[in-house]
Amino acid sequence: MLEISPLIMVVTFAIFLTMLYLLNQKLYKPLLKFMDDRDASIEQRLREAQNMTGDTSDQERQAAETIDAAKSEAAKMRQMTLDTLQEEQAKVLAARQEKLAQKYDDFKASLEEERKALAQSLLSELPQLKEGLKARFGQL
Repeated sequence: MLEISPLIMVVTFAIFLTMLYLLNQKLYKPLLKFMDDRDASIEQRLREAQNMTGDTSDQERQAAETIDAAKSEAAKMRQMTLDTLQEEQAKVLAARQEKLAQKYDDFKASLEEERKALAQSLLSELPQLKEGLKARFGQL
């Protein structure tokens, strides 16, 4: 039947322990070390990526500040240009108003001279006008 040999059991057990030791030294420890190194490398790269994300957020903030500063500078320049143009337009308008006022004064003066001349001419023709009126009233 079945015979159990203690020598074969001891040799088999010794081979099993030897194989277990060899596999542990040659396969399992390097495999576990590789897996631990890989996990450490992944964690390190994640930390680096987070640091880079932090750096980009700083750069984005700086870019936003630069854009805001440029926008405010552009608004100041636009306002200065508008103020300058308004001042120039006010000067031109004042000059034109002054010219128009001068022309109006000249027109009033010439109108006054014409009125005086007309009054003079009417006064000089008044006797003839009176005689003409008397003659007409006499015909009626």
